[in-house]
Amino acid sequence: MFDGESPRGVVAFIWPFQALKKVKKSGFVLSLENTCATTCEYKGLGTHNNARICMVKSWTELENVRGFVLWNTTANGQAKHTSETVAHEEFRFWRWYHLDKNIRAEQVTAEHCQEYIAFRMVTPARNKTRPPHPDTIRSIRNRLKVYWDYLVMIGYVESNPWLNVKGPRSEVRYVEPPTDDQITEILQAAGRVGRNPRMKARNKAIVFFLVHTGVRCNELVRLTRSDIQNPDGSIRHRAKVYGKGSKERLVGVNEPTRLVLAEYLDQRIDVSEHAFIGGDGYPISNVLVRSMMQRVKAELNRVSRNPMKTLGTHDLRRWHFNKMASIGVPYNQIKEVGGWSTDSAMRHYIYFGTADVAAKNHSELDLTKAERLGQSAD
Repeated sequence: MFDGESPRGVVAFIWPFQALKKVKKSGFVLSLENTCATTCEYKGLGTHNNARICMVKSWTELENVRGFVLWNTTANGQAKHTSETVAHEEFRFWRWYHLDKNIRAEQVTAEHCQEYIAFRMVTPARNKTRPPHPDTIRSIRNRLKVYWDYLVMIGYVESNPWLNVKGPRSEVRYVEPPTDDQITEILQAAGRVGRNPRMKARNKAIVFFLVHTGVRCNELVRLTRSDIQNPDGSIRHRAKVYGKGSKERLVGVNEPTRLVLAEYLDQRIDVSEHAFIGGDGYPISNVLVRSMMQRVKAELNRVSRNPMKTLGTHDLRRWHFNKMASIGVPYNQIKEVGGWSTDSAMRHYIYFGTADVAAKNHSELDLTKAERLGQSAD
């Protein structure tokens, strides 16, 4: 990961991590100087486009990043690429406050963080012509907050300056869910996708479970037999799922879904504890589910008069909770079943057709908890 260190501690860091081996194969040489500048020399092979050079003046900073990636992937259970994305954002922030502002980590305040947010809001991203979307800026804020929590945990800084930093607000974007007729066609198409009867039964069971429970894709792939089956082998009326942060919750399983799940599990001859497995016997992944959804969309568009442009697991999740809202299920109950911790996250799923109707129905979500309790008392 590191090519060397100068007498004054100037270190060159190559991002992404995977690019270092390719760079070394190409004869890439770093001449480390005693300043914060690095001379990149190529042995007649041209510019290497897969690597970006980030200058880091402190070896401690590199050790902190390496420690964060290791901690976040092991103790925190995050994917490695997610940890590396956070680390890359920290390097951008480090270059801003250390090289541009000439301040140390312990001197960074919430005002500096807010100034950095303002800087990123008007600065186009790499290879982009316009500034990032407000949602991207909020993701940057969240990544840096996680990293500086780690610095507080290891005692590198006393407090996290990102705790009370606010990101930009953006209007709620409503995505219209599939219609009831489209959902019927999706369920029918799922049973025709697969290279053998067992794979067709599995794909049908997956789509039925997504449609009628509203679970997320990563929650689906983590299901085990004990989560959906009783000890006697029958399908449970309330399945156990593990959401973000491994939070456990129960979701209702209706009769049609229980029938297709039982049909699929009866065809299984393996001893795997996972609820859904691939053709190789290993548990399914998010990538496999998304690929299967694309094949379902292709099969649906082949026979349907109303083809769909896109189809993903969140479209099925959006339809499920809009159906719950349309039949009068209370918002707090929808939020509990959906696994959302805030009302703002739920706003992206509930669709009411027109802006006026949406504003009227979402006015309930704008009430504070105290106001809701006061209304219920009246």
